[in-house]
Amino acid sequence: MDTAELAHVLRAATDGLDTRPGFAVDVLRGGRRRRTRRRVTLAATMAVVVAAAGLATADVISDNDAAPGITTATNPMLTARTRGDLAGDQAYLDAAVKAFDAGMPNEPGSARLDKPHVYWAGTTEGGKIAVVAQKVEPAEGIGHDQDGQVIDLRTVERSVVGLLVGTKPVLVNSFPQPYSTPKRGFAFIYGPFNRDIIAMGADDLSLSPGWTYIFATGKPGRQWTPMVENEGVWLGQAPDRTPPEEIRVVTGDPAKAGRDQALTMLPGTRWSLGTDRQAKPVPEGLLRTGPADVYRVGGSTAPPLGDNIHETLTAAGLLDPLAGVSPTGAQFIADRPTGGSVVVVEVVDTFIMSHLFLAERDAAGAITRWVACELVRRDGGFVGACVLPGESGYLAAAPGMKLSYQTQNGTTLSDWIDAGTDAAILPPTATTVQLTTPEGHTELHSLLRQ
Repeated sequence: MDTAELAHVLRAATDGLDTRPGFAVDVLRGGRRRRTRRRVTLAATMAVVVAAAGLATADVISDNDAAPGITTATNPMLTARTRGDLAGDQAYLDAAVKAFDAGMPNEPGSARLDKPHVYWAGTTEGGKIAVVAQKVEPAEGIGHDQDGQVIDLRTVERSVVGLLVGTKPVLVNSFPQPYSTPKRGFAFIYGPFNRDIIAMGADDLSLSPGWTYIFATGKPGRQWTPMVENEGVWLGQAPDRTPPEEIRVVTGDPAKAGRDQALTMLPGTRWSLGTDRQAKPVPEGLLRTGPADVYRVGGSTAPPLGDNIHETLTAAGLLDPLAGVSPTGAQFIADRPTGGSVVVVEVVDTFIMSHLFLAERDAAGAITRWVACELVRRDGGFVGACVLPGESGYLAAAPGMKLSYQTQNGTTLSDWIDAGTDAAILPPTATTVQLTTPEGHTELHSLLRQ
């Protein structure tokens, strides 16, 4: 099973659960020793799963799912003076604290300690907001820091940070134990259409709304905009219709930033799913094809790709290095007349679409090149087509459909030529592919580039 597929299945398995808002915070609140021991044991198991999915194992340490390590340092947000242009509006600060108390779930044993403290309150493009921090009860049990040192969790100060939005403040998101060593920082995504960003815990921040493909240049990537510092927080805004799961914030030079420089992103639309599924979301429901399906063209006996599709596509510069996982769909395999084979695979590369990618392989089965083909088509039964190496034709994919095609010589179109079922190699002169369903319905798709 592909590691991306594994992560997708693990995430999908929880879709039927109705997780209440703030569940992740409750999990981080210590409780009875017996429950803590169980969490520490589960953490060791989950570290293996997350590592297999291509995520940073440092993000799973004992009962701290949200931060990449454990620190005994005091969270300065608990004691720093209130900042922002609404810092002097005591009525608003009081309302924010009251809403924080009302919105945060409670647990027997005084899990939340001391009084909530408003760290920042101000007016942003997404409206009035307040950031409130509160100390919470230490956990019991034993954990490990990033260097493998054993730590008594009772000595680790824990806190929770909440984001409140609106003229009449409402708690819309929360994040447990955000401070860590090294400090990565975190960012809440909020506001109308979930495109406003407030980031904390790191400096020199840049914002990118998403991973995009520029087919004219063949160079996919991200475009970055500097965020604006405002008294201890950093503010930014993504364009309209930006999927919040696609937004990334990094510290330092964005051209060189990897996952270690990326802040933990917390979209408010995913708060009810818990901190882990906010910070490590997996795109779901976008595949047009089955992850375990393999279609062979012309009787090819070449093996399918292995379980490292996400990693190899990322290394080739075709997938976002700041993304956690990229679920993969069916594979379409064909032999090459000159030796070796090609494999076309559907990969979900963003939260709104998937692409077809083509792997060229030599006679020994080693991948010699990856090529981005096109967006997967959402209309009808046609998944899409990839141009074969040297523009020697197309590999067209249409699972469950019969394929036929026309060629064009000048202004003359040929009769329809049968090409088999599910997938086919079409000549470079092919202009249109016709699909026929088992019920006899037909649809046409142009192969001419727009």
